[in-house]
Amino acid sequence: TGHALFELAGDARGVASSLDDVGKVHWMRGAYEAAERFMRRSLEIRRELGDLRSIALSQNNLGLVYQDSGRFDQAQEAFTEALHLRREIGDRPGMAQTLNNLGTIHEDHGDHERAIEVWQEAHEYATGVGDRMRMAVILTNLGEAKYRQGKLDEAIATLGRAEEISATLGDRILEAEILRGLAKAHMLQKDISQ
Repeated sequence: TGHALFELAGDARGVASSLDDVGKVHWMRGAYEAAERFMRRSLEIRRELGDLRSIALSQNNLGLVYQDSGRFDQAQEAFTEALHLRREIGDRPGMAQTLNNLGTIHEDHGDHERAIEVWQEAHEYATGVGDRMRMAVILTNLGEAKYRQGKLDEAIATLGRAEEISATLGDRILEAEILRGLAKAHMLQKDISQ
């Protein structure tokens, strides 16, 4: 309905946003082909408008679709372009988001060191803008990467910081993910009393 109303009003920005939102719904439902189709159309409109912030958002969202559908090279390209644009316009919350996504690509490729570097930079941006949710997510990613490297004490400390933040947010899914990571780190440390 929103898309149709934006079309009637001749609001190209609204049309692009609506298309992107429909794409996100398809992405969340696992319909990657449909998600890509809507998001690409949104990106085309945003490129015509020349709105760098919106183009970066579209690229980031497409990167998520590519990543979840196993097209990691395309995902990395999309995230890299999104990050470039976000750096260009000084979009620090956007840089934290895209850097976090790039870190997951490196982690998926088994490059833990690079993933950690990217997540540390993402964490700096998230901390700088006070985005506590993103901070908790990034710390969770960092903690899990550290236990994969066998750095169990660091992993537990990092995941503990994530838990402290998440306890104030009310996101039970995130909190469960953090607790799962802490349990895994303690198990690897052969500490089953925790």
